[in-house]
Amino acid sequence: MKRDATLFRPVSANAIDMLQPTGGQSILDVGCGLGTDAIEFAKRGAKVVGLDASKALIQKCWSHIALLDAKQKQDIVFQHGHEEDIVSMYGDAAFDGVHVSRLLEHVPDPRLTLKRLSKVIKRDGSIVVVEPDWGSMLIDHPNKSLSQKIVQLFSNSVNHPFIGRELRRMMREIGYVHLTMRAVPVVFVNPMKSGLIDAIRSFVTQGLLVDTREKEVNDYISVLNQMKKEGGFTSSMTLFVVKGHRPRVGEMMELPRLKQEQKMEAANDKEEEMNHYEQESEIVQSRLRKMKEAENVPVLAPLPVAAAIMLPAAASTASSEPPPAMQLVAPPSVVQPPTPPPVAPAPAPAALPVSPQAKAAIHHSTMKIDDQQELRLFDGESSNNRKINHYKEGVVQLPS
Repeated sequence: MKRDATLFRPVSANAIDMLQPTGGQSILDVGCGLGTDAIEFAKRGAKVVGLDASKALIQKCWSHIALLDAKQKQDIVFQHGHEEDIVSMYGDAAFDGVHVSRLLEHVPDPRLTLKRLSKVIKRDGSIVVVEPDWGSMLIDHPNKSLSQKIVQLFSNSVNHPFIGRELRRMMREIGYVHLTMRAVPVVFVNPMKSGLIDAIRSFVTQGLLVDTREKEVNDYISVLNQMKKEGGFTSSMTLFVVKGHRPRVGEMMELPRLKQEQKMEAANDKEEEMNHYEQESEIVQSRLRKMKEAENVPVLAPLPVAAAIMLPAAASTASSEPPPAMQLVAPPSVVQPPTPPPVAPAPAPAALPVSPQAKAAIHHSTMKIDDQQELRLFDGESSNNRKINHYKEGVVQLPS
C-alpha cells in the first residue's frame, strides 16, 4: 500500500498525540520517508532530525519544508543514513524522543533495531513505534480466493508481516517501561489511490500469480474499478502505535524471550496437570463406587460384639458345638465364602431378653462401621475439593 499522508493521517495523528513533542525537545524520526511527521513535530516547536536510508526521499523532504517559518526551518534537518549506524552517528542519550513508522517490518532483526534505538534516547525519554499488521488486511471482492492470494502476497512482501501485534510484547521483553498502545484501523475506498491495483499488476509482472489465469486477474481489476465507480469498494488494515520509555534509573532490563519451545513446554505442562487431575478424580470416583457397593452387601449375622454377648446364654441349651448360624459369620472385612452344604439345623435356642447394655453395644458397633465409611467418604470428597480449588487458583480453570 502507498504511504499516502492522507490515507494514514489518523495513524500519524495518534503517533503525534502519544509522543507529545513540545518546544525545545529533541526528536529523532527514523525512517522519516517524505518527512511529513518530522515537519509536524517541528511545527510544535521540537528540534527534529529526520533520518532515512533513501537519498531520493531525503531530497523530497527538503522540498516539503517550504511552508515552515524561518525558526521552524532552523529546527529541522534531514539526513541520509541507516538505522544500524544511529548510535555511532548521534551517541548515547542524544534525543528526548524517537519516532519510528513502518520501519521494523522491513529490517532483518526488529529486536536489535529497538535495542539500538533505546541507546539514543535520554533517561526517561520516550519512543513511539508505528507498525502494520498485514494479517489484519482485508479486501472486499466477489472473487474471495484470489483476494486471499493477494493478501498473502502483501504479507510475503515484508520481513515481519505480524510485527504490529507482536510490538508491545517485544518492546516489553527488551526492557522498555510504561508501555501504552493504540490500534488504529485504516480504511481504503479507492483501489487505485491506495495502490492496490498497481500492486496486483506488480505481482503479475514478478510472476507471483502464475497459478492464476491472466483473464481472471484482469476481471478482478475490472471489478475493482467498477466497485470504485459505484462507491462500494472497501479494504482495510490495522496499524498498532506503541509508546515506551527508557528507564529513568538503571539499564534496560530484558525479559526472557517467549520461545516456541517454551510455548510448547507450557502447553504440555498444562496437559499433564489436567491429566493428573483427571486421574486423581477417577481414583476418588472409584473409591466412592466401591463404598456404595459395600453398602449394598447384606449382613448375614450379627457382628462379633453381639455374638460374644449371646454365646453364654445359648451354651446351656445347645450342644458343645457352635450353632450352625454362627458358622456362617465372617468378619466384615473378609469376602464372604461360598455357601456350605446344608446342615441339619440344631434346635433353635429359646429367645432370651437382651439387656439395654447389649442393645447399646450392638448399636455402637454397627454405627462405628458407618462412621468409618462416612469418614472415608468425607476424606475422598475433601481431597477432591482441594484438588479442584488448587487448579482454580493455579494454572487452569476447570469446568464446574
